[in-house]
Amino acid sequence: MRNADKSNFGRLHRRYVVALVVVGLIGFGGLAVERSASENVRDHVELVTVAGKQRMLSQRAALLSLSVHGAEDGVSYGETIAELRDLREEFVDNHQFLREQRELTPSSWSAALEEAWFGDTDGLDASFETYVDKIDRVIATPFENRYELAEGMPLYSARAEASPDAILRKLDTVVDLYAKGHAAEVVLLNRIYSGVFAVNLGGLILLSVFVFRPLISSLQTEHRSLKEMYRRLLNEMSERYQVDRERAAAELKFRNAFENAPIGIGLLRKNGKLFDANPSLRRMFGKDASDNELSVRTVFLESDRRRFDDLLQDVFTHMDVRTRQLRCFDDKGKELHVSVSVSPVREKRNTADYFVIQVQDVTESHSLNTKLKWQASYDDLTGLLNRRAFNQAIEEEWEFNQEAGHESYLLMMDLDQFKVINDTSGHAAGDQLLRRVSEVIRNCVRSDDRVCRLGGDEFGVLLPNCPAENAERVAETIRSSIEDLRFVWGPETYRIGVSIGVVPVKPELGDVSEIQQLCDAACYAAKEAGRNCIRMASEGKSEARLHRRQIRWVQRIRDAMDNRRFVFYCQAIVPTAEDSREPERVEVLLRLRDPEEKRLVPPGAFLPAVERYGLNVELDEWVVSNLIQTLVAHGEFGATAARYWINLSGNSVGDERFARSLIDCIRRSPLPAGTINFEVTETAVIRNLASAGRLIGELRDMGCQIALDDFGSGLSSFGYLKHLSVDQIKIDGMFIKDIHRDDSHQIFVKSIIDIAHTMNIKTVAEYVEDQKTADLVAELGVDYMQGYRFGEPQLLVPAFQKAANDDSTTWER
Repeated sequence: MRNADKSNFGRLHRRYVVALVVVGLIGFGGLAVERSASENVRDHVELVTVAGKQRMLSQRAALLSLSVHGAEDGVSYGETIAELRDLREEFVDNHQFLREQRELTPSSWSAALEEAWFGDTDGLDASFETYVDKIDRVIATPFENRYELAEGMPLYSARAEASPDAILRKLDTVVDLYAKGHAAEVVLLNRIYSGVFAVNLGGLILLSVFVFRPLISSLQTEHRSLKEMYRRLLNEMSERYQVDRERAAAELKFRNAFENAPIGIGLLRKNGKLFDANPSLRRMFGKDASDNELSVRTVFLESDRRRFDDLLQDVFTHMDVRTRQLRCFDDKGKELHVSVSVSPVREKRNTADYFVIQVQDVTESHSLNTKLKWQASYDDLTGLLNRRAFNQAIEEEWEFNQEAGHESYLLMMDLDQFKVINDTSGHAAGDQLLRRVSEVIRNCVRSDDRVCRLGGDEFGVLLPNCPAENAERVAETIRSSIEDLRFVWGPETYRIGVSIGVVPVKPELGDVSEIQQLCDAACYAAKEAGRNCIRMASEGKSEARLHRRQIRWVQRIRDAMDNRRFVFYCQAIVPTAEDSREPERVEVLLRLRDPEEKRLVPPGAFLPAVERYGLNVELDEWVVSNLIQTLVAHGEFGATAARYWINLSGNSVGDERFARSLIDCIRRSPLPAGTINFEVTETAVIRNLASAGRLIGELRDMGCQIALDDFGSGLSSFGYLKHLSVDQIKIDGMFIKDIHRDDSHQIFVKSIIDIAHTMNIKTVAEYVEDQKTADLVAELGVDYMQGYRFGEPQLLVPAFQKAANDDSTTWER
């Protein structure tokens, strides 16, 4: 090679080498810048990680502080303090790391970073030191003083400007600035590399591709890694922001529900002190409910405070929800009945860190339940025990006497002439009288005796641990006190009496039902004896057996009605005038066939049971219905054109349902008007004056005649007579039997006849047994006579009423 060529080659070689070195330096310089930026990004990623740790550590510090406050023993307390101490060291190291990042801030945007983060470095450090001091206070507090940490606890608070959350918000701003700065740096590096690649492209082509291929691959890999790291950083920041927003929304919803709940809700420490309360709870507990040191037990009535302590202990023991009903005063001093529910709030261990208390005002429902319970046992009108509660008291006393053998007595009483007051002055007067009577009875007995209103005008008294003479004395005191009662209603003044039955509560007399039936029978006996008196049932078993036999009459009577075992008899009512042409008059009588003993049972044997056990209405309906059927079926009314008189009981006369049934039955009957007529006793009319008057009026409008039976037995017979529209009166038989031997009876009967005739009312003399009596009453002016002088009772329709295969006329009557 020539020297000139060698020289040119040498120059080209040097130029190539220089170009190669320059390209290499530029490439390595770009690589150094790229790697420096990559390292800075890694540092900033570490900054974000440390910032997240600081937030996590601050929240963990709050939880550990609360656990220190609620620690139950020294071991768990020591473990929590050790964990809190390690957390403090890590928290301090992280803060120091974050401060050092100021020196690494790129100069192009360091001013903005300084203003956003380190603009007030001293204030930021002071807030940090205060927070660390609070943690140190918790660490330094002995186990015994752990309840004093309420004000020093490093709790999370979004409102405190110097709180960890404020620090971390500034830190978020710093991280965001870092991310934006490095995003700009990445864009700048991309542009630099574009130029570098353009400048070095020719040299790289001249240079062996294989020499720079590893370098190019490394640079491309670093670039992709940097972009991926930046993308992950942005995603993490976005996710954290979304989580914070959702948590804030959830906390807001919970707080709104807490504040606006219609029931009282609060948070309790384990010592029973309230540290948070919603408005409803503050209204229930008063203004002191906003005091964090309020001891909840002091809000309740003193008698309920022990029950609240037991409630807390029960919740703490079983770690479950427990509820009690307690009483407290609201902010206006009104007593409330509240339902208190307490539930535990637990963290890691199976112990309660604090409690949630829920208080609901149940005053209205409690009052309603109390009223319902009272109504279940007491009479609304008088305030006395009702029948159900009284029966339960008798049952308990009966069982007690069966074991202990104590002596107790049961009193049952029925007011006399009470319906007269109801009918004349109205039910309002009757109700007021019942209240007065209940007060009289209560004043006559001991405080532990049981007084009951059995219903209507019936009362009962249970005298536990009471000798017989004392029971009789109490009964007499009640009777005389009611007799002395003067009841004034408007212009009227009323006096009443009371019939009282007394029976010992002894198991040997039977069960509770049988003892009550004995007492009821004794009360009925008092009424039968003339009213306003006392009858003591015998303590022997014989009377108990007798009463049980009387009870069996109920089934026998109903069986007789079902199987048509009652037989109609009749007795003639003859006119005094011998030339009278009016239709025959007969009184319908009732007999009971006894198929076992083959005899006819007279009414005196079964009518007392009918009266006592309230079968009057049923029997009267049966008699009226079956008599009409009998007369229609056999044409008896057509053969003799007789008038039939049926006796109605006092209970039937006063029963509205029976009245409607009777009127409907007469209206539907094919018998001529006036064929069926009725007799009612004077006492029955007086007891049901208003209802009896309406019934008599309707029956007379339908053509039926009405007779007033047993006239003269009452004290006010003539006074009531002018108020009743009757066709005839039947003079009580006690004035007729001995009329020829007693001049006073003649005078009384004569006065009845004269007054009746003055009022255009016919008269009938009962119990006319002989001709001498018949002549005398005829001379006194009576219109009709009835008695054995004119014949014994006979079968009404012999052919029809005879039982199959037997002759009723041969039965014993």
